[in-house]
Amino acid sequence: MEKPSKDINFTYFFSHIPKSGSAYAHKTLQSLLLSTIPIIKNNSTNAGSDNNNSNDNDNPPPSMFCNSATAYIGQLQQYFKLGKFPSVVYNFTCVMWTTEQYYSPFATKGVYTIIREPMSHTLSQYFHCKESIDHKRQKMIKINNKKEKVSRDHLMPKLDDWLNSYSNLVNDTYEYNGLKQNYHKFMSNTTDLKQYSKRIEAMSKHQYQCYDPINSQSKYTKFPPINIILPKDYTYEYNDNIDGIDIDGNDSVNENDNHNDNHNDKNKSNNTILDQILFNDLKKKYNIIGDTSRMTKTVCAIFIDYAEGKYIPEPCDCSNYDTNNNNNNNISIPLFDTNNRFKLKNLYHDPKLEEMYSRRGKTMPSLVAPKVHIGYSKEKHSHGVKHHGSSYVKNETGLFTEYTKQQIINLRRVDNVLYNISRHVFDVQIIEMETKYNVKICNEWYTM
Repeated sequence: MEKPSKDINFTYFFSHIPKSGSAYAHKTLQSLLLSTIPIIKNNSTNAGSDNNNSNDNDNPPPSMFCNSATAYIGQLQQYFKLGKFPSVVYNFTCVMWTTEQYYSPFATKGVYTIIREPMSHTLSQYFHCKESIDHKRQKMIKINNKKEKVSRDHLMPKLDDWLNSYSNLVNDTYEYNGLKQNYHKFMSNTTDLKQYSKRIEAMSKHQYQCYDPINSQSKYTKFPPINIILPKDYTYEYNDNIDGIDIDGNDSVNENDNHNDNHNDKNKSNNTILDQILFNDLKKKYNIIGDTSRMTKTVCAIFIDYAEGKYIPEPCDCSNYDTNNNNNNNISIPLFDTNNRFKLKNLYHDPKLEEMYSRRGKTMPSLVAPKVHIGYSKEKHSHGVKHHGSSYVKNETGLFTEYTKQQIINLRRVDNVLYNISRHVFDVQIIEMETKYNVKICNEWYTM
């Protein structure tokens, strides 16, 4: 497990699971930071004069949530520089890092992630690789041990063929310690099967140059915890209340359950114990483990946790409004633009910077622009993809067949358990946060 560099103060880590909406969440968290927490006095960007460091040299650079793309934990940097001109450079101190890396226990103050419903997540992976601007763009890639400049979208077969190729891996048998067992057996024992891993890598990174759809979210969250076996038919039922879960974190059940002579009740008791272990594992790992289908509440909860309740953004606070919220925060907010996004004042903005960029006929970087945007924009956040997982599942076109559905279920058996437990954990985290900080967190300020 990779450790962060000794040169950084690795406080908060946002583990970005690709195609979970985390890129949008990170950008929105940045906007909330810029519009909510003022820069410490005498710690402004101070870029009025042209020099090689536009920050005040007598003060540390202001805080920033840094998007490190796919950088490994050990590659993360403490400071982030931004600027189009050598004479205008803005320095920021990273206080939260977002990167496409697995859960890490080394963040000293907290870890965050977002889980997406597995069916739509799998479809989103496929359509991103098939339709996105990035995959249609030509680049140098290795094909049959030769580098060629091509677009990657043509590498993707039809949806069912793509799923079927991974289903064959799942259903295949592998030899381990002289025994032949299938993929699910190895997954249940969290065994690192090199023979299997090599075939996955060959298919995902080389044949399709796309995501691995087999329980990919479980891999990022390191779920289930090591040495925990998920029974073949194990499921976790999610409901909207928290009854039946010990939110204090005790791995225990009613003693009478353990002495019931009925075989079915014994199985139920064992599952209850396993439910509790899995629930506690996720709750212990993550300050917030959010839900893509509740994106606004997720982003708000992450920000409030980071700020330790000292700063609660106005668009997140529905304390004085309808508690059910009807997917609408019902609060008075600044004027909406044509993309149904709204603008807030950027507390990091320096008018002198604006004048400097205007003089040169350039547009200011968004992190130091006068206003920040909050809300979803299809044009900006869809990556050029026409088919979206969440809408495709609704099968309005009739293209989402039962065969496709069953293939995804087979590929996401562990992820389905993860998703249901994570939703339950998130419910409890929200209840605890709202009680601790005496706030009602808004459900929606836009439609994701």
